[in-house]
Amino acid sequence: MSLLFLLVTLKAQDRIYFESGQKNAKIIEISNVAIKYKDLDLGGMIFSVSTNSVKLAFNRSGKYLVFSKINFNDAEGRQMVAHFLKDTVSAVLAEDVIYTAQKKILHCKIIKESPASVSVDINGVEATIDKSTIVLIIRRNQEHQLFAKAGIVADILWDFKKEMIKNIGDEKWIISLHSSQSLAVKFYFNDSLMGIVKKGSVKKIQLPRASYKVHMDDGLGNVFDQLLDLSNSLPGKEIKLDFPVIDYARQYLMKKNELMKAYIIRESEVKSFFLNCREIQKNLAADSALIVNGAKGFDTKTVLLMENFQNSFNQLKTARQKIADEYSKTVLKANETDLEKWLNAEGMNSVNATYKYLSDVKNNEKVSSKNLAIAIKTNRINDFKFFIADSTFANYKIEGYTLLSYALKNKCDPTVTSFIISKSKSDVVNSFSKRMVYNPMVYESPLAIAAIAGDIKNLQVLFKAGAHLYPKAATKKEMYEQIKYVAAQCRSNSAVYDLFQQHGYILTDFEMEAKNIVDSILVNMIFVEGGDYTIGCQRDPHEQCVNSEKPAVLINLDSYYISRFEVTHHEWKLIMENDGPGMFKDCENCPVDEVSYDTAIAFINKLNSLSKLKFRLPTEAEWEYACSGGKIAKSHYQFSGSDDYNDVAWTMENAGESTHPVGQKQPNDLGIYDMSGNVMEWCSDWFAESSYQQIQKVNPSGPATGSRKVLRGGGWMLNSWNARVTRRYGEVKNFLNNAIGFRLAITEKP
Repeated sequence: MSLLFLLVTLKAQDRIYFESGQKNAKIIEISNVAIKYKDLDLGGMIFSVSTNSVKLAFNRSGKYLVFSKINFNDAEGRQMVAHFLKDTVSAVLAEDVIYTAQKKILHCKIIKESPASVSVDINGVEATIDKSTIVLIIRRNQEHQLFAKAGIVADILWDFKKEMIKNIGDEKWIISLHSSQSLAVKFYFNDSLMGIVKKGSVKKIQLPRASYKVHMDDGLGNVFDQLLDLSNSLPGKEIKLDFPVIDYARQYLMKKNELMKAYIIRESEVKSFFLNCREIQKNLAADSALIVNGAKGFDTKTVLLMENFQNSFNQLKTARQKIADEYSKTVLKANETDLEKWLNAEGMNSVNATYKYLSDVKNNEKVSSKNLAIAIKTNRINDFKFFIADSTFANYKIEGYTLLSYALKNKCDPTVTSFIISKSKSDVVNSFSKRMVYNPMVYESPLAIAAIAGDIKNLQVLFKAGAHLYPKAATKKEMYEQIKYVAAQCRSNSAVYDLFQQHGYILTDFEMEAKNIVDSILVNMIFVEGGDYTIGCQRDPHEQCVNSEKPAVLINLDSYYISRFEVTHHEWKLIMENDGPGMFKDCENCPVDEVSYDTAIAFINKLNSLSKLKFRLPTEAEWEYACSGGKIAKSHYQFSGSDDYNDVAWTMENAGESTHPVGQKQPNDLGIYDMSGNVMEWCSDWFAESSYQQIQKVNPSGPATGSRKVLRGGGWMLNSWNARVTRRYGEVKNFLNNAIGFRLAITEKP
């Protein structure tokens, strides 16, 4: 019997049976002519023996040799076969297998066994087989029973080989790979690349016994798969595999047409997405220009545009990538290149520039404002760092203003104000380096700017930071001008007034108050009806009269108006916009004192400028006529309205060394107060001792010239005799003391 090479799936150990007996060895290699092995009894020494000296050999690698030298009738032969069967029976048998002497193979289920027979179930039919006809039984549990039948054991092993062993022979089949038409074909066996065969060439490979899934690919989209099963074929025969014949010309045209149809759709998508991106980009650019110039901020419209652009741009990138993936290695590569050229020419490289810029702005990586002024006006604190270093905040100026003043003038958000204050290392809230353009007396301080703007929130921030309305070293005039200006600008905002008052400032709107005072003065101008009047002293000349009061002369006066009260400190402050003269200025409703003639005239000029009227000092004749009660006088009183000075006058006897608020004593018959006492009052006439000797008889106005002006009425520092109706004084125009004031007259009221 010829030798057989068998590949099995399971081995318990390597076995070699020689003519002389079994060897304890590890088989290294089995071939047709020799067996190479390690002798384990000799320390692993390697030997090579001829197959002619071997009866049977098998190893863990799956090979075994069966020679005709085996005597299957003796005990040794039977033992060799038993070892072989034990070590090679597959674990996948589904049924029991019985080999008979007639070389039949029965696949069955053994039901029971007796010494003489075996009962089996063959496809549902029970049968009994005499053991004398059985050569070999192989059970499903891998056990076997051998019945020696000389002459047929080798044939049984051969049949067993065909049934149970998967591969037979020397494990090597020659496979020739052909590519008669295609440029280069890749051959894959069980997903492993076994060769690339060029057109017209052949590549031969050797494969062991197995089943193979063969995959052939020409790289042009043509692939073929087939199954190559070497399990039951004999080795040595060459197997040819050739890539199928392809009509590449026709396939090329068909593929190109199909590709072109699909490409046109893809190209249309790309262009559509690009044009959409470019249109959105135009809108984004318009929004960006508005943002940069401060006309708008990141509103919902801009955010929505950015989202729309991002979606379209992602679609554009995906569509371009699809074309690159699908056509960059095809006949339409030129079309793809032309598309890219078109995209670049249309601005592909810059289509997302605005979106990227706005994204960077949104992430505070780029500035959103054209300049620092716009950043301030739009309250973009994050932009400041792009224009100015922290160290220059205090001294940095825009259009001549400090950062803080510029921000306040542009009604910035309080967060900007707080930010600038926190970054400035100096007392930036009290910067008084700039004056108001229309009033150089007024400091354009941060507090003044915010107040004029009616910016309550920023005022609160400034006050909290210690801001002042004017410098600590400001003069009274500067303080007055500062308060006056700010108050006038804020007159309609009571919240500003209240906030300043909470921080110790009384904002007085002098302009408005002055108008109110003018109205009050007009209301209190008493009409004096003209008529005849005897001016001068008419009492006992030896007791009451002095030369300057004589002689008594009858005159005639036209009607006029004279003020009910002497001009007060309060009126002075509001008209003249300063604290005014006087020792007793803390008493605002007391008559103004320490007033020279010229100062009184200055007050009247200012009053006339405000009122557009013609107030004046009364003439001496008008003063005395009104003091006496005029045409409605009930008596020829010694004092204005009474013969008792205590009723109508503040004099040395009762004043207590100071002036008193006007209107506290009784009025005279015309309703006029304090014409006797309190303060002496300037008249417009020049004073002369002999004035009455040359007096005009109608509306007398005194001498044409002189060196002194007339004073009438007495005062708190003089005794009551000097408060008589007819008592006259004369002082130079610049004379003043704390007992001299004045009252007003006007010829006509509006």
